[in-house]
Amino acid sequence: MDAASLLQALKTHFGFNSFRPYQEEIVSQVLARQDCLAILPTGSGKSLCYQLPALLSEGIAVVVSPLIALMQDQVQSLQKLDIPAVSLNSSMTGTERYETFQQLDQQKLLYLSPELLLTDAMQARLRSLKVSFFVIDEVHCISEWGHSFRPEYRQLKCLKAQFPSVPILGVTATATQKVATDILQQLQMRETNVIKGSFDRPNLMIQVKDRNGTRDQVMAFLKDHPGHTGIIYASTRKGVDQMAKYLQTQQIRVAAYHAGLSDQVRAQAFQQFLCDDIQVMVATVAFGMGVHKPDIRFVIHLNMPQNMEQYYQEIGRAGRDGLAATCMMIFNYQDVIIQKHLIEKSGDPLVQAEQRRKTDQLSAFCQSVTCRRKSLLHYFGETYSQEGCKACDNCLDEIEDVDGTIIAQKVLSCVYRMKQKFGVSLVCQVLAGAKTAKIRQFNLDQLSTYGILKEVPRHDIRFYIFALINQGFLYLTDGEYPILRLTQLARGVLSFDTKVRFRKRSVAKVAPKQLVSDGPYDEGLYQKLVALRRDIAQKERVPAYMIFHNKALIEIARHFPRDSVSLLNVNGMGQRKVGRYGDQIIDCVTAYSPV
Repeated sequence: MDAASLLQALKTHFGFNSFRPYQEEIVSQVLARQDCLAILPTGSGKSLCYQLPALLSEGIAVVVSPLIALMQDQVQSLQKLDIPAVSLNSSMTGTERYETFQQLDQQKLLYLSPELLLTDAMQARLRSLKVSFFVIDEVHCISEWGHSFRPEYRQLKCLKAQFPSVPILGVTATATQKVATDILQQLQMRETNVIKGSFDRPNLMIQVKDRNGTRDQVMAFLKDHPGHTGIIYASTRKGVDQMAKYLQTQQIRVAAYHAGLSDQVRAQAFQQFLCDDIQVMVATVAFGMGVHKPDIRFVIHLNMPQNMEQYYQEIGRAGRDGLAATCMMIFNYQDVIIQKHLIEKSGDPLVQAEQRRKTDQLSAFCQSVTCRRKSLLHYFGETYSQEGCKACDNCLDEIEDVDGTIIAQKVLSCVYRMKQKFGVSLVCQVLAGAKTAKIRQFNLDQLSTYGILKEVPRHDIRFYIFALINQGFLYLTDGEYPILRLTQLARGVLSFDTKVRFRKRSVAKVAPKQLVSDGPYDEGLYQKLVALRRDIAQKERVPAYMIFHNKALIEIARHFPRDSVSLLNVNGMGQRKVGRYGDQIIDCVTAYSPV
């Protein structure tokens, strides 16, 4: 199919005026019946890369998906566009599954879990149909070197043996080169074309804040982002429950989500979030893949994630519509210690070594004062050529480069005089001259270094200690209770042979407001359209984004279309949507600005 025909099909079925980067290339590969691994960032339109060719191919496309919520969301969105799509999953009744199973020859897309796909009954049914191609969504789950390995995904390597003539499309937002190589080997993908887009998400503001009163930091953020919808990630169920209860006391519309809650409670919270009945979802990583809500305006991490891949995927849930969104992590080095302690409990030494390396990389990212976007992209093998992104705290805040040799000598001397037997917290207390029972118990107040930094804020003392760890003058032992110890490099500092410099955040600026669109639009009309969309969504009992995306409403509020022809020119408005909702939109525009 030529480019013009593809573009026409895109507009007819999905309402978009043009392809996003790499979409057309992937669609063409699939239509040419070639295997393909597509690595594109969240929000780049990976779903369309298989939904459009499914419509243009003979037979049914089979989509392997890891979560029921993801299947249901996509099927519902496709059915709103009158596209024949179904899912088979454990939430359906036996009658529903049987009827769907019998009617597969009438569908263009079928969503399945990997376990169901590989049953004898399903494979026999698929052989009775014409399968156009297989899609492995979230394909990084197949790799044991990925951040969310799922053993059941590993079984998909039998697809080539069972269906040798059927091409495979694997799609993911997070795959390092090592993970990508493993994916290709596991799926035995032939004639493989790896299409890798940029991992850069320029609409995301990236911030890492030192932990200094988590609740206050979260509330300050929410006050700066009134009415915005977002996700707050905590590392434990207890942390989720505590934060959710606290936000409820602050009159925030909030729900909790973690594996300790019943399926019914989680499903209700998920639906409330999709339909904007709540503003904030506080969750563990159980609230992960399948969150396709495009207008999430922020993601907050209360703890450091396990690795860079997990962090990137979770912040990727913000700003899927391409509009401005903020990602803030509240960091404390204690998170690193906890992560390493958990790693020690895993059995495989090779896996442990890989996990430790990834933890150290994310820890370095959190404590860096260089451009965060540059560091993030470098991790995924991409070079960020600009001097600074102007969309992260390190590029916007003022960073001071200071001579820290004297402070370093004081810290290192204190660790030495404490006989290298204690952790960060107690070293901080001694340097600050704290009067605690533990200090008296070990007579640490008798040391010459006791109180030697008492004029320095405790928060800054911790910063200096971890800066010395990062520069290789100190290290923390492994285990449940890490101990601070000197390295060989510390001798040069103590003997005045080595200078130490600290790069310290001197002024934290408020991030500038980013434009939410490509140009000016009428805010009043936009709000009228948002209200209209909400009314339609409530009547049809679907999330608002399934009616129109924010970008389409912004474009309408910019151009004021007053007839169906003009409305069709809006990106995201196809013939079906104009036919179904066009009169209401035109009436809204006309009433707001009568001719």
